[in-house]
Amino acid sequence: MNTTIEKLLQQADQAASQENWKEVCRLLESVLVEEPQHPAALTSLGISKLHQDNPASAAEHFQEVVNLNPFSAQAYNNLGVAYALQHVWEAAEQAYQQAIDLDPENARAWKNLAEVYLQQNHRLMEGVQILAAVLKKDPRDTEALSMLAGCYEEVGDGESAALLYRQMLEVEEGHPHAAARLEALEPDPQPSHQIARPEHAQKLAALKNFSSGNGKAASPPPDKGIRSAAILGPRTFSFHRRMEGPARALDAEGMEIKFSPELERAEWDRFKAFIINRPHQTEELFQIVQQLIQAGKQVIVDLDLDFLNLPESHPEYHTAGPGNAEAMARLDEVFDQVDHFTVPNQSLADRLADQVSQAAVIPTGWVREDSTWEAPRPKRETVNFGLLSTHTQPEINPRIKDRISEAVLSTPNALLTAAGDYQILAEFDQLPDEKKMFIPLGSYQDYPYALAHIDVLLVPEKEDPFTDTKPDTALLEAGIRRIPWLATRIPAYWDWGVGGIFVSGKSWASTIQRLAENPAEREALGQAGFEKAKQRENRLVVSWWKDLLAEVQA
Repeated sequence: MNTTIEKLLQQADQAASQENWKEVCRLLESVLVEEPQHPAALTSLGISKLHQDNPASAAEHFQEVVNLNPFSAQAYNNLGVAYALQHVWEAAEQAYQQAIDLDPENARAWKNLAEVYLQQNHRLMEGVQILAAVLKKDPRDTEALSMLAGCYEEVGDGESAALLYRQMLEVEEGHPHAAARLEALEPDPQPSHQIARPEHAQKLAALKNFSSGNGKAASPPPDKGIRSAAILGPRTFSFHRRMEGPARALDAEGMEIKFSPELERAEWDRFKAFIINRPHQTEELFQIVQQLIQAGKQVIVDLDLDFLNLPESHPEYHTAGPGNAEAMARLDEVFDQVDHFTVPNQSLADRLADQVSQAAVIPTGWVREDSTWEAPRPKRETVNFGLLSTHTQPEINPRIKDRISEAVLSTPNALLTAAGDYQILAEFDQLPDEKKMFIPLGSYQDYPYALAHIDVLLVPEKEDPFTDTKPDTALLEAGIRRIPWLATRIPAYWDWGVGGIFVSGKSWASTIQRLAENPAEREALGQAGFEKAKQRENRLVVSWWKDLLAEVQA
């Protein structure tokens, strides 16, 4: 992506924040003139069309995204929404089913599919059964409760509807929709049995199968003492990378898990432990930690970086590092008040030894069942050497930058690729535009597909206190995607050890040239990295989290 596209996307974001959807469309269409297959622009354009009540046009854009990224559950869910708004039920069902196949835990897609069935008289039972399953998994899902309550209201069973609305208010005190519907039902909460249309009779029959036998909605299963945890963190890419996998794995182990950036006071009693990633990064998370400690709850703090030594060039220096005095003060208080900490590597645990009494080392893992990691690589004739803003900042060592530029420029099939932050690519001003490519990063769910545009991952590191404690996440992700890496030797990378080549000085240029010309070596290195990555599947890593939770809850 060039600077023109970057500016257009920034202007589109600003217009969207002002809900000026026509202007958003105009700007995004200009992006697509420059780059017709820009997934983020196509997705945003589709969403803008929905805001303008044009689902048919939105569906066309979402279909293009699906074609570009057939392993994105979110892309299929968006497509389903566009079809559902047109009442094209079969197409909507197919899209939602595809989203669920890719991500079986996608509650949003399940509820959307339930709504499609509820809109079709002959499939009411299927819709109610899905909602029942959603509520069995999470009895506090207010949206599913509301959907079921609406079914009861439609067939005239005000008593059962009122019961569900009251349950919503127990979950979320003052829930506006539940309170309004209860007030409307109050004069006559008893079942009216005045079923006006055949589809109402069918819906009532479906609801009776969901009910406990006396016409009232089934209550959530009693608490049998199953261990549970709320996993919280800031609304950041890093939170999903670090904690979404453990959350899904713990859930698969039968624990009750909430994975969210938010936690309502009414939810506290549901959980026996609270894992909070980067609690100092926002005042809201910090206050949750304070309140939980005051309430005598068990709190575990996860720190995935050495925030005390973040360099000024790091993108989070001013939000979670020394550039934010308030954040540093919050971190000091967290150190004083919390007993249990987790970190991804031993180097960071050693660095924090003076601040915390104990820090459990639990490395970052990944979800093998997530099919997006298997997204095929787009066809290309170039060998793409990639830099990721999630691991590398723009201020690369000038000597290393020159060696990389030299190698890419002199190797006909080499292309320098940067993902996430265009400034990284802009730093390589010696390279002409035809030797560079930019990849925007969307949500974490789209991250594996972004990596599919890279053939060799470049991880040049600086020599400073922060770098010495960085985790091995970059090499893990390269291994998952079977991408060889070239990296500076730092402790975590050295411990990882396989799947790539450690380089320094002039060897950056010669090694880039060698790998560009040797696909067999690239493949062998990538496979070695993948074999190492298999040791980090979350179904294996989760045992450490379970042991820690058991220790904390004992």
